[in-house]
Amino acid sequence: MSATQTNKAAHKNIVANNSTEWKEVNKNNPCPLCSKPDWCSVSSDASAVLCRRIDTAPQGWKNIKTSKDGYPVFAIDNGDIVKSSLTKKRVTAKPKDKVIPLPTDCSLVELKAIPTDIPKATKSKNQKGEVSITRYIYSDDKSIIREQWVDETKPKGYAKKFKPCRKEIDGYGSPNFVYNKGVEFWGAYRIEEVLREASDTDGTPMILFQEGEGCVEIARSLGIASTCVDGSGWTTEGLTFAIAPIAEVGAGIIYLADNDAPGEKKAKQVEQVCNTLKIPCIVVKSSTICTIPEGGDIKEIMQQLNKEDFIERLQNEIHRAVESRSVVALDDGDGGDDWGDDDDNQENSKPVKELPKHNAMASLLKPLMRNLKYRDDYHQWMRYKDGFWSVASEESIFQMVTDAIEELFPSFGFSSSYPSGVAKMLVSRLLCSEWPEQPRNLLPFKNGVLDLNTKKLLRHSPDYGFESIIDREHDPNATDWSVISDWMDFVFEGNKHQKHLLLCWYAAVLRGMSHLHRFASFIGEGGTGKSTAMTLGTNLIGKQASHSLTLEALNSNSFQTANIYNKRLVCLNDADRYGGNMGIFKNITGGDEFSVERKFQQAFNAVFPGLVMATANNCIFVGTDSGLDRRQIIFRFDRRVPEIDTQFSQKLAAGMSAFTNYLLNIPEDEIVYSLLYKVDESGQHAENELEALIRRSSVAEWMNSNLVYDPDSEIQIGSDNSNEYQLYGNYSQFCRKSGSNAASSKEFSPQIITQGKGLLQKVKSNGRYVIRGVRFSDNGGALESILNLKNNKITVHPPQTPYPPQKAQDDYTASNTDRDGNHFHSPSTLPNLQTTGEGQGGLNTHPPSTLPNLQTVAKQEIQPLNYASREGREGQTEITHKTEQKLRIVIDGQADYLGDVVTIIGFDGKKGTVDVQLSTGRKKTVKRAELKVVNSTTSQQSMTNNQQPVTNNQQQLNL
Repeated sequence: MSATQTNKAAHKNIVANNSTEWKEVNKNNPCPLCSKPDWCSVSSDASAVLCRRIDTAPQGWKNIKTSKDGYPVFAIDNGDIVKSSLTKKRVTAKPKDKVIPLPTDCSLVELKAIPTDIPKATKSKNQKGEVSITRYIYSDDKSIIREQWVDETKPKGYAKKFKPCRKEIDGYGSPNFVYNKGVEFWGAYRIEEVLREASDTDGTPMILFQEGEGCVEIARSLGIASTCVDGSGWTTEGLTFAIAPIAEVGAGIIYLADNDAPGEKKAKQVEQVCNTLKIPCIVVKSSTICTIPEGGDIKEIMQQLNKEDFIERLQNEIHRAVESRSVVALDDGDGGDDWGDDDDNQENSKPVKELPKHNAMASLLKPLMRNLKYRDDYHQWMRYKDGFWSVASEESIFQMVTDAIEELFPSFGFSSSYPSGVAKMLVSRLLCSEWPEQPRNLLPFKNGVLDLNTKKLLRHSPDYGFESIIDREHDPNATDWSVISDWMDFVFEGNKHQKHLLLCWYAAVLRGMSHLHRFASFIGEGGTGKSTAMTLGTNLIGKQASHSLTLEALNSNSFQTANIYNKRLVCLNDADRYGGNMGIFKNITGGDEFSVERKFQQAFNAVFPGLVMATANNCIFVGTDSGLDRRQIIFRFDRRVPEIDTQFSQKLAAGMSAFTNYLLNIPEDEIVYSLLYKVDESGQHAENELEALIRRSSVAEWMNSNLVYDPDSEIQIGSDNSNEYQLYGNYSQFCRKSGSNAASSKEFSPQIITQGKGLLQKVKSNGRYVIRGVRFSDNGGALESILNLKNNKITVHPPQTPYPPQKAQDDYTASNTDRDGNHFHSPSTLPNLQTTGEGQGGLNTHPPSTLPNLQTVAKQEIQPLNYASREGREGQTEITHKTEQKLRIVIDGQADYLGDVVTIIGFDGKKGTVDVQLSTGRKKTVKRAELKVVNSTTSQQSMTNNQQPVTNNQQQLNL
């Protein structure tokens, strides 16, 4: 038999012997000839192939027959049928671990509040030197003790040791501490807290798992729920025991791996256990959060990032994993519990068919929207950026939601209704029912938040709730504000009392002391520095936290309130004389709510958190309003700048940090007292008030021109406008001569009582109504005398402790209002004005304990203010009125009541009333102004009537 015949016979035997053992090729065992995973068949030893893609035998192969379906069968071209490398035994690849798909609504579990039980380290000394000891409690009878000491040979500069400690009951029934692990698994650290917080988390809770207890406590201090296992728990059995409770509540795990080889190994252990328990698991390497050294963990991360940045980057890693392993992108085929498919010819995933429903997508986006909140009381979206929250428009929210959806699902298109629906579902998930109150001891700058108590600069946080920020950096070392100080000295012509009052005003603006209910008016002609005063205020607080508008726009344009409701300073520049509605202005200066409106949006109510400044050439307001008069602090600028400095604004700005430091060093109780009582010992502010009052009120102008204050006199009011011997007639003739608009007879007497500030009374005498406390005089000066008397009645006592600002406001409101709504000062409510000595920028501040006892009593001689120094009053003679002995209201004291000597048996400082006993024995309550000093004749008569004189130890109240 020839060789050719021998080969043919051998090939026939191969085909015949393997006809029942041939198998279809697949991707793990492709066709040896065409390398495709389908259509072809191969013998069990790979020496023969039925290939359905080629017709000609390749080199090393030979066509030995044709199959029944017409395709060639090839065999190795070797007479001895030697097996090629393709005949090696098939090696099946080791199956990969099945990866659990991630739900689309994975949410990092956060704590409701920062915990207060974070373990504190204690110090001890042993042979290793000073040792820091921290105890981590697993349960009532189990804890881990961590010891740490300095060791420069270690990468981190310290060495550490962990000792388990547990409590055992000995044979006598007594507890005994044992320093070993024992045979039982301890489970996860802080597991009860973790499970409790997970149950209150929307979507699928993802719990931060870390390598050690110290890392867990760092996360807890950031408000993140976290857990770990003890050192002996890093086994499959120990991890399974610890993670099983997490699986039972339907939560998953985010494992933050340390930046070293052991960290990667432990990450794989955690991931394998999670896959076995079939719960979601995301492994995040510490080095992907930020660049940290070898062996670093969350401690090194937080040395570079703040809380917000860390959580944001952690959330990004979560959602990057969700995007690649989303549950909507997986299909298990049979709907069973197994993920994947064992058939090598099938893929274990299919493309996503549709986007998640609105509610599922909202749950997915919630962790990505950490800088968004829906404020319930404003019915507005709020966005946190650059250290503060601001109102976000619906359009911007729509854009943010759209961008987030496109980032997570880039291959999908959708209509505009889809992100709109998701945004509506986000409202309930990001709803803030109670906005955090802005801490008064914190001041936000661009480079951090200044704690006024500790003088430390803190990191910005959305938890503070700031709605504005001082958009400049704070420099605590700046000291030179001489340009600002010199400017104040110039405009006030060296009046340090006016300067100090203005400094206190700027300090209140900086601190946001809106509760004082004071606003500043800067009055003067052009070129006198009013605009500079306004610029100084806006530079101090920052343009972002201030807003300028007109008085008319504020009160008449309902949409202007949306521009001011969250500002720290409102500036009314060049305010014209305004007689319109003052409703909004009164609300923002009085601490009342006002409506905030935006076009096409729901209105809400707010309370203005700042202060108001106004500039004008002359008096701003028309008519009299006791409420506005009480709130207004007037600064007159009469000195023109001789030479314009175009660089002056830049010079002011250069000293702003130093000016800020000076203002922050003024004690808060000094600011409160100075502004509440408009303290100006030079008398200039009282002069400013009087001038403003006379300019806008014809009644006030007439009173100060034709009347003098005399508590023993009274004049009939009358209604005949031609009777110059009655008040109304005299007033009417004055208005006709001066060309002033006269008030009606109904408005006339109430205005007199208001200008009298509690010292004038309207009473009925002999069947006619009179004003008691004034008399006619060509010299005039009634209002000057009244203001002088009121200012000099203030008695100042140094407080033993810093005076609480809100208490000052409450005392002022409660104790300084009489029955008619007029205000007076009660010395018992006044704190000490801490201004003794002089220094740069005005009066130095001193602690209360170093101050002398400053007491200012009412002068025995009532004199008008030095009004003649004002422009337009040159040459006017200064008037000195008759002396008035001061009446002392004391228990068991005596007073003259309508000619009768009465005994004082009580008084009410708030109402301004006195309880007296008449000489007949009858008791009566009268107004304080109805009582007079008992003269010598009446005093002698009182002694005859067996009335006792006042003793030195009797209680006294200066009403």
